[in-house]
Amino acid sequence: MIWNMDGSTSLLAQGLLSNPMVMMFCLVVAIPIVFMSVFGLIQDLRKQEVKRVDDRLMGKTPKRGEKSEDELRKSLIKKQALAGAGTGFLKSFGQFKPIEKLQTACMQADLDWNAARVVFRLLVASAGTFFLGLMVVGPGRAAILALPILCGPIVYIYFRKKRRLQALVEQLPEVFEALVGALRAGQSLPTAIGLVAGELPEPSRTEFGLVYQEQNLGIPIEDALGNMRQRLDQMDISFFVTAVQIQKQSGGNLAEVLENIGSIIRARIQLFGQVRVLTAEGRMSGIILLALPPVMILVMMFMNPDYASKLTDTDIGHKLLIGAGVAEFLGWAMIRKIIDIKV
Repeated sequence: MIWNMDGSTSLLAQGLLSNPMVMMFCLVVAIPIVFMSVFGLIQDLRKQEVKRVDDRLMGKTPKRGEKSEDELRKSLIKKQALAGAGTGFLKSFGQFKPIEKLQTACMQADLDWNAARVVFRLLVASAGTFFLGLMVVGPGRAAILALPILCGPIVYIYFRKKRRLQALVEQLPEVFEALVGALRAGQSLPTAIGLVAGELPEPSRTEFGLVYQEQNLGIPIEDALGNMRQRLDQMDISFFVTAVQIQKQSGGNLAEVLENIGSIIRARIQLFGQVRVLTAEGRMSGIILLALPPVMILVMMFMNPDYASKLTDTDIGHKLLIGAGVAEFLGWAMIRKIIDIKV
């Protein structure tokens, strides 16, 4: 048995730590790989905000209707190029279904990230962290250190996606009011969409700006709106796009239709807010129950390492941790199912 029941350092770890070649490999290869991977992810995260600040400092604020460098950088063409970027291994890796879904989530979160490159960096960084932890603290604690590096950025992508799409849905009543006002003033639909892109805040500005840019490049407005519907995958956006496509084919008062859709969406938002209030207690209970076990394990690892080593440094402890992880996942799925009320 490699790991001792009393929580002491394993014979394997002692032998590896005493080997100067292994220590040299850790210092020369593993540590730089971890730092380079994490630094690359941080640079990708900061690039967008730094570019926006630089543009403001240089006075590159565009007038309404003009396409700024920032808008071109965030255009759909750039995002589609990022989705298919890479050659060889990365390009093949990006064709897996989970990676394609992650790439879609990056687009919905307005992140100029290539999903295949991000996942590859995370795998390298987490593997390097696990190897270093294996040399020092054992496999159980090494896995605990490597797991946040692997899952943290992915959780951030989906969290930002959810928050951004929710903000977009909450802005839709204002979007429809602006469109209805422009249409009733005699403006065309593309001009009204350009008005929304120039006047409303993010994320409506970016998403409708992409539609406006696409129709300026010669794409029919119905197809540009269809691309937005496919890109965002939101029911409320589908209402709007379907209404425009039907009006283009059969005619009718588009302003009145959009006004009715805006009223329906406003009522749905109010109902959804009431549902969130009613389910707040269940969501908070789920968060506490799910966070309590890993937090207690981390506290025990720092306050009483010998006691925690029974879980992290023994075979039976590893099995118990795996069982606890599976139970946590099942509990999360059940709580999510209970509080997920469709509106």
